[in-house]
Amino acid sequence: MWFTPLPHSAGRARREARDALRGWGCRREDAEAVVLVVSELATNAIRHARARGRLFEVRLHYLGDVSDPSTAHPRETYPDDDAESGRGLLLVAANAEKWGWRPCPTGKTVWARVRLPIC
Repeated sequence: MWFTPLPHSAGRARREARDALRGWGCRREDAEAVVLVVSELATNAIRHARARGRLFEVRLHYLGDVSDPSTAHPRETYPDDDAESGRGLLLVAANAEKWGWRPCPTGKTVWARVRLPIC
């Protein structure tokens, strides 16, 4: 699924992820960790892709990933309590069994694996 790097695209990515998981037979309560991870990765991609004016892609399969045109290495940060951002990868790490990233020809791909009951 391709998205424009605009704030409303994070919500669209969540809806698309929920629809895909529902189509695979996953119960909504089982899929919420995946939806949260997709939301956080999409939000990060929006922040990094917007500066370059390029689309970003969300792919869901047993290993979900998000690609964006930024080459900056993703890293967990520990923001102050009143910070408005900076917690995304902490949420990803808390909800994913494992996550990581790899460079790709158009920037980078960040992936996360979330264990779900058999759908």
